[in-house]
Formats: sequence, structure tokens, C-alpha cells
Amino acid sequence: MKKILIPLIVFAGMSIAAGRPHQAGTTETFETEVSRRAKDAAVEFRQPRSNELQTERFTYSGILIQALKSDNFLQLLNPFYRSDSVSPEDNLIRDPLSKRSKGLKLFALEF
Repeated sequence: MKKILIPLIVFAGMSIAAGRPHQAGTTETFETEVSRRAKDAAVEFRQPRSNELQTERFTYSGILIQALKSDNFLQLLNPFYRSDSVSPEDNLIRDPLSKRSKGLKLFALEF
């Protein structure tokens, strides 16, 4: 009885496993591996913001740089002025833990 029951259980288990749909992520095809490598190696081009001035070594940013670059710096004080390139979040400093605003960035130097 055991000689017949053990192969029957093994055969039933193999047939159930073969009938299941193939799970994604268990085996990778060549195409997915190449696309993942391409995404990792892709260079992200960042558009300079209106409050940034980039040199070879340093990046200057803040409200003072934005006032120097703008045509009419009084528009920075106008609360109703809307522009696609100017974001109020660019010059705001936030607390990294609570995400609450802490102040304004007048001048910053990044290297």
C-alpha cells in the first residue's frame, strides 16, 4: 500500500505545481534584466531652478540669487504672481523629521 501511495502523492504534488500560473519575479527574462540595468544607468538631467546659479564647483541658491536673476524682483513679493518656473517651495526650509516649515533660504552654497 505504501509503495503505491507515496508515488501517487508525489505525482499529485507535481501536477498541482505544474498547473499553477507562473509567479512574476521568480525567474527573470533577459529583457527585464536589460531594462533594469538601463534604468539604473540612466542619467537624470535636472533643469536648473530659477533660484539656482551653477558654476563648475559650486551651486548658489536662495532668494537673493532668484532676485538677481529675475527681470523684476518686486514680483517675488507679489503673492498673486504665478509663474511656471518659480516655485515657493524652492526657497523654503523644512524640518526633516516633522516636515514643517522652519524658515526661508536667503543664500545657500552647495559643493
